[in-house]
Amino acid sequence: MGIQSSHLSTADERRLQKIFDAEFERRLVVQNITSAQERAFEITKTKQRVSWELMAGITTTTVLLAAGSIYKRREFSLPIVPIILAMGYRFDTTFGDAEKSIRDQADEIYKNESTRLQLPGGPITIRELDQYTAQKAL
Repeated sequence: MGIQSSHLSTADERRLQKIFDAEFERRLVVQNITSAQERAFEITKTKQRVSWELMAGITTTTVLLAAGSIYKRREFSLPIVPIILAMGYRFDTTFGDAEKSIRDQADEIYKNESTRLQLPGGPITIRELDQYTAQKAL
């Protein structure tokens, strides 16, 4: 029975690195797909919620207008303005172009103001992660 060497040849290291890189890329693809599915689910939930909020706002506005008309009091119409503003904002953020505008602005910051995006202490390296993991293991 002989002793096997634990050292890999350069060719084996390259093959192993390719395997690890391919596995990492597959995990990134799965993570991106999962993230997209979760985002689609959240958008659908938000649209559903906003439709109910709009119905509640319209009902409240109608009741306030009717009460103001019946009792001849203008104070009943005061809450209508913020209700309509809130409904308009929620509708625009859900069904309008607000998300596209936010995404465009974020892309602009990413491309032109990269110094604002830097982490304190610089980017995290694999060596730092290995050191942190080794410290945690002790």
